[in-house]
Amino acid sequence: MKYWLKEPLFHFLLIGTAIFFLYGWVAGADRFRSNEMKVTSAKHKNLALAFSPTRQRPPTQSELDGMIKDLIQEERSFTQYFAEDLNVNVCSYLRIQSVVATPILYL
Repeated sequence: MKYWLKEPLFHFLLIGTAIFFLYGWVAGADRFRSNEMKVTSAKHKNLALAFSPTRQRPPTQSELDGMIKDLIQEERSFTQYFAEDLNVNVCSYLRIQSVVATPILYL
């Protein structure tokens, strides 16, 4: 037992576990269950920049609103999969999402 108390790896694991549980207690589980989705101005810029090369013009306000609605719908369905505890392979979802989204950018 004295050996383990002198072992730095044991101290590291003990402190790491304490920080993990302390953060979970301070942040609370409700923080991750929010129904609010935030679309920042940086995300607006990224959507507009992704649109511009394919159409050779900046998006109109209605097109930008449509892209934001699509983004919110994708995020909502993605979080709904996890809320229902379905077995979803994240890598497969992201791969399918990129395969489906790529041709849409070039339409």
